[in-house]
Amino acid sequence: VDPKVVADSIVSSSYDRTFLKKVGWLKDWIQTTDLENVKQFLEFVGGTRGLPPGQNISVLRSDTKTRYLKSATCFWNLYMTTGTVDEVQVMTDDGERGWHSTYDKFIQSLTDSIKVSGFQNC
Repeated sequence: VDPKVVADSIVSSSYDRTFLKKVGWLKDWIQTTDLENVKQFLEFVGGTRGLPPGQNISVLRSDTKTRYLKSATCFWNLYMTTGTVDEVQVMTDDGERGWHSTYDKFIQSLTDSIKVSGFQNC
């Protein structure tokens, strides 16, 4: 599958709050496709296109029971490197959820515990 086709289907469907709840097929594709395709996919989703304005990704981690809101690129990086994402949904970024403080905490956690080369700018 062309990575841009995969990315297009995600971006175009991201207004559907339930679309990203089950992403096993994507993980399978990531694990079996050529690494260059994965890189293109990450760049395409997290770069020029990203998510629609006002949309972020919410991730529920099974190990910490903590929900993080982050950019598309950060989510895919985390998903690819840990495989511990249980629930994913696109939601509106709103002040009540404290997106900025949660995001900062996530970045700190990612930096401290995962240390994945090339993802420092996440």
